[in-house]
Amino acid sequence: NTATPPPGKKTKMARVKVEGDGADAPTSATEARIRTALITGFHRAQQSTSSHASQRKVIFALLDEHRNTTLQLLCALCVKTLSMQQSTDVSRRHAVFLADVCKTLLTERKDDTVAASILEAVLPYHGARDKTVRFAVVCLMEPLLRTLRADNADDERQALYDSIVEAMKLRIFDTFYAVRERAVAALAIFQEGKRDCDVTQHILAASAEDTNPGVRRQCANVAIPKEVYFMALSRLACDVVPTVRKAAWDAIGKFRYVHFVAFCQLYKQSFVDVVDTGLNDACVPVRLATTRTIGKWLSDREIDDDPVTFLSKIALPPTESPAVTLLARTVFEAAARRRSREQGPLLMPLVTSGLTPANAVMWRVC
Repeated sequence: NTATPPPGKKTKMARVKVEGDGADAPTSATEARIRTALITGFHRAQQSTSSHASQRKVIFALLDEHRNTTLQLLCALCVKTLSMQQSTDVSRRHAVFLADVCKTLLTERKDDTVAASILEAVLPYHGARDKTVRFAVVCLMEPLLRTLRADNADDERQALYDSIVEAMKLRIFDTFYAVRERAVAALAIFQEGKRDCDVTQHILAASAEDTNPGVRRQCANVAIPKEVYFMALSRLACDVVPTVRKAAWDAIGKFRYVHFVAFCQLYKQSFVDVVDTGLNDACVPVRLATTRTIGKWLSDREIDDDPVTFLSKIALPPTESPAVTLLARTVFEAAARRRSREQGPLLMPLVTSGLTPANAVMWRVC
């Protein structure tokens, strides 16, 4: 099986621009040597991440020696391997290795042309019939996009960005859930968090309509602390799947306390009821995520009320319940870390057993 581009689209490899090749045109023997080295590097990188560093050096040496030929063969090999990846795990390992190579090129050499060339080469295959090919394409998008220089705003780069955005808008409604999940991560790089942002609206639509919990969890993971995401996160915090609820509370923790309370008032929601739902969740990871969020707000001094007064507003279960214990432990440890930064470390070890919301704030008078 070979990866074939969707009807009406052709590969853009012929338009890849490269620089700095040697004066002499490489011979077929040189091309064969470079191709063999790249294939060997890909194979070893798939077997173990410990070989990434050595194979990265091999690719860098080939780029220094014959940049034009190496880049063309690298892009061709990336396209060829799309149809050879028989599982999502293989695609992920492949993406991790290429992202490692491109990130090192960016940090050490300020070079992002390799990442841009690979993206341009594989993008036409985002609509292939084989779902593993589509997944292999979208799996490369988000990690490689993060290795591109933010200060490069020429027309060719903007055209590449526009093509990727349009492609990911289609893949966010793909029939394969894994493709949709990775498409959300790639699309989120371009979001502005405004109501008139088309990218943000596509992510919000996926968070509300997608039937797969992994996609909804990814939508919560990429949420930014803006008003446009408030209702979506409030809904995801009550999702039927615990992992989605946990991701929603982790995302809520990105909001400032004053902003989250203001959004609750704006949308006619009770802040106490929202927090109470998370603290009394049946799943322990969800309760932990909720207490981390509240502990962050308390330790950052974003809450004007005294902690005891604030906690007394929440309809907590009995004192010996796990929710109260987790909340008290979180508040106390967060407050102790803040005290350590301001006044130096504590001389005695912290004992967190038997804490309640009342005695958790005794750090104020210690």
